[in-house]
Amino acid sequence: MKAFLWICVFLGGSSSAQSVSRDDWRGDQLGIRPRIDHNHKDSSSAKAAVCTESCQKRHPLNVSTQCTIDQIFTSDLTRCVQKECETLQEVLDWQTYYASVCHLKARDTGRIQVIFSWILFGIATLSAIGRMLARSRLLKGPGFWWDDWITLFLAVISVELAACLVYTRGGWAGRDSIGIVDPGDIEELFLWMYISVPFYIIGTYGAKIVWVLLYMRMWEFNTAFRKLCWATIFVLTVCSISFTVGAIIVYWPYHYYVGDSPTVRRFHLGIDLIPVVFSVAAINIASDFFVLLLPIPKLMSLTGVSVQRKAGICAVFGLGFIVTACSIVRLRYIVPLRNTTNPTWDFGLFGTFSVVEVHLGMVSCNLPALAGLVNRMRTHRRAKRHIGQSGSSGNSSSTSSSPRKTPKLNTWVATDTSISTAERSDYDYEHELAASQSTDAKPPG
Repeated sequence: MKAFLWICVFLGGSSSAQSVSRDDWRGDQLGIRPRIDHNHKDSSSAKAAVCTESCQKRHPLNVSTQCTIDQIFTSDLTRCVQKECETLQEVLDWQTYYASVCHLKARDTGRIQVIFSWILFGIATLSAIGRMLARSRLLKGPGFWWDDWITLFLAVISVELAACLVYTRGGWAGRDSIGIVDPGDIEELFLWMYISVPFYIIGTYGAKIVWVLLYMRMWEFNTAFRKLCWATIFVLTVCSISFTVGAIIVYWPYHYYVGDSPTVRRFHLGIDLIPVVFSVAAINIASDFFVLLLPIPKLMSLTGVSVQRKAGICAVFGLGFIVTACSIVRLRYIVPLRNTTNPTWDFGLFGTFSVVEVHLGMVSCNLPALAGLVNRMRTHRRAKRHIGQSGSSGNSSSTSSSPRKTPKLNTWVATDTSISTAERSDYDYEHELAASQSTDAKPPG
């Protein structure tokens, strides 16, 4: 009953977020902006503010060598303008003027980023539903445990992140800060970025906790490995709570970038936050490696399992490193945030990789359960085919006297209906691994 209610809440939130996405895109396509009409402003009518004249004399614009899209935002000329001018709008006007002189158009990959993220959101949703089906006792699964309830909670979190990404598009996330972008758009972008940060932290660390709980399903009680798992869960929980509270208190990135100042506020509450953001990202990556490598020695020491089978099992866990790779790429996009004059582009990429990381994390931690469901389906299909062949042969006596095959490691559902076998059939992929070490597999408690 709990699972049914959670799924209803999740699907309801998903449909609401999809509605928000459609409405936002429809408004984007029609050129309807609720706050201000940007259509009057384009690159052809751009003018540089008076405060830029001294910089243009000190750093003359060479059209033949300085007309690239990156130089609009990173050249010495633009950095000089950022220091000399007093408002963010003047810097944005200068960048629009720079682009018009060089006949450059603004890049805009925001819509593609949203589409790609929502495709991953759909895959993550399907993986969560598949996990719940795999665990359900109605389908002869092992039943739900703490990792499954956390996964459902993460599914709700992923809905919020997907919706936040759509709203950041209202602030022109993924588009260069040229032409139609104004400080109001940037304020809207950073507001939704600020709202999404706690969801990102909870989502990434929650996926790691799900992995560790999976390990605790797999191996018996009262071992040093299990105690290490409990310690890991404690550390991950502390990191998740402390980083989430910290992100809310320091008001990043909203406080640091919003306002009339053309330069980024580096300090708030005495904290230079960019190094802190780097540190949090580095801890996230290090914890990814630790959690994913944690069971490898146990997996490689399995007895009675072929090398090929061990490699396949390790590959399932190794897919989690795709999430780590995404975290590393995201770390690269923190660098320009220190003093960016192109916030809509830089934070668009940063936010997209954050959302993608959470969705991939959900998919990776659901893979073992999905593998169990797929193998149960394959075993059930083979059993039905075997019964059909036996029935068509008409040799009922030989069928009844044929010896029962001993279940192998990759047998996911037992074929008999005795109580002891039914209990064994409740174990999924992770319980099979535990059974290869001990014949007395115990349910998690």
